[in-house]
Amino acid sequence: MLDETDAVQRAIPALLADANLLLTAGANATDPLDPTLVALERVGATIEKRGAPAHPGSAVWLAYLDGKPIFGVAACGMFSKATVLDLILPRLFTGVRVTAADFNGLGHGGLLSKDMAFRFPSYRGRTEDDG
Repeated sequence: MLDETDAVQRAIPALLADANLLLTAGANATDPLDPTLVALERVGATIEKRGAPAHPGSAVWLAYLDGKPIFGVAACGMFSKATVLDLILPRLFTGVRVTAADFNGLGHGGLLSKDMAFRFPSYRGRTEDDG
């Protein structure tokens, strides 16, 4: 019987075979024994960054396998309108390799409130409430 780590280890390369980016949820960026993080090491992925100096979304992580990004989405994404994911995802979509230094640069003005709207890509359908 497969344990969680084995299942994730098998899934990562299979999912990346037909994708340029893999988003994951449910992993714990602060737990070195988290099944997803252990599976990433087993398949030879490089963990670029664990955690970000911005909130909400500080519990994210980013890894690369064969040049393809694997991004661990923080649980706050279920409850917040804007998170670190909104700052990093556009860069990943352009094919830019996001580095630990890029994450560290998020520390300036790290609280992502309505006042920080200028840091986010403009989206259609914004309401007055969104800032």
